[in-house]
Amino acid sequence: MKKVLLGSLLFVVIIALSFTGTSTITAQDLPLDPVGIH
Repeated sequence: MKKVLLGSLLFVVIIALSFTGTSTITAQDLPLDPVGIH
């Protein structure tokens, strides 16, 4: 079940990236920031 959530979340991020065309919004818009890059 967690894999489905992770998959859909990743899918949403990819959609957002292709929508905006920038990768700068990912670290700021995501509530979970495992990498810690801002």
